[in-house]
Amino acid sequence: MYKKIMEKHKYIATVRILLICIMFLGIAFSTWSIADARRLDFGFKSEPKLPLVTTLTINPVSANITIDETVVVDVVVEGESDLYGVALELTFDPTLVEVVDADTGTAGVQITPGSCPVADFVVQNTVNNSTGVINYDAASLSPTAACNGTGVVASITFRGLSEGTSPVHYNSWLLADSNGLSITASTQDGSVTVDYIYRIFLPLILKDT
Repeated sequence: MYKKIMEKHKYIATVRILLICIMFLGIAFSTWSIADARRLDFGFKSEPKLPLVTTLTINPVSANITIDETVVVDVVVEGESDLYGVALELTFDPTLVEVVDADTGTAGVQITPGSCPVADFVVQNTVNNSTGVINYDAASLSPTAACNGTGVVASITFRGLSEGTSPVHYNSWLLADSNGLSITASTQDGSVTVDYIYRIFLPLILKDT
């Protein structure tokens, strides 16, 4: 059942990525010159940035908690220069863990935006604890500086529900630089293992007086 849900969301993610590309392009035209727009050729360029060292990871890569305990894991980008926008879909096993809402003042369940890139413009920040899907799309806006090196894209707080190991899986991803060009990146999934605490109760022995 869990695998079938993931296949369904792959199609949804593809459509969503096309939409976010259009939105990033709209932001680009609002701040760039005509020459910049011509260079974009009305869309993201397909050629990757070199060298190909950009990686999306989960930190810690393997987290351990008990039932009802929480843990914060970070979505991290490493080895990047000039990162200006992201569109991510991550998945987890909703029978084992759930995401704790980072913004109780907003309807639905959200994760915590990071600083790489700075989330000046958040297109989507949603969590579906029934299907185990996280969608996070955000971009920086001028004059915010681009992100360089290693940084936290977002943070996710998981709560343990039942015993087992849930993957924290990158289902789809899109990175863009400040010129609107797509950035090629590899991914490294993580996991959250939920253990049960076994308590041993010893008999009470009273001393006769």
